[in-house]
Amino acid sequence: MLRDYCHAVIDHSREGVALVEVGSHQILDANPVLAEMTGLPLEAVVGRSCHEIFKNQDFPCDLADCPVGQVREGRIEADALHVRDGRPPLHVRAVRIDEARVLLFCSRQADFFHQAEELEALQYISSLVHRTLSIDEVLHTILTVVTAHTGLGFHRAFILLLN
Repeated sequence: MLRDYCHAVIDHSREGVALVEVGSHQILDANPVLAEMTGLPLEAVVGRSCHEIFKNQDFPCDLADCPVGQVREGRIEADALHVRDGRPPLHVRAVRIDEARVLLFCSRQADFFHQAEELEALQYISSLVHRTLSIDEVLHTILTVVTAHTGLGFHRAFILLLN
């Protein structure tokens, strides 16, 4: 059951995901998104250690910079930012599956900060909607937030209010 769950997460995630053995740091399985993020073919990712893939080094990372090591030391989950050969930084989060394995979830740092901006915009909309009773003000706020700057990825739009 747990094996099926892990493989379902790996196969269907839009993030880069790897199943890693805690003791050896060996990547047991990974998805194509992770391979694309690292610039390596999937066959070159599976079977190698996470520090080889994320840091291009033959030895494990320092504990402070190693989410797998931090989980091995007792944490349930841990984060780190990894850079490999001038590629965009990857935000890596390790989540304990059982005593021997963790799932690594990877996203590009830019994606991570964009997601934070989107959440901040949604929080802003929510707080304004809860403070007003005017539908015109609510619609104006929503339209402005989702189309301003990078917004939530929408292009400029117009809403015509008719009685």
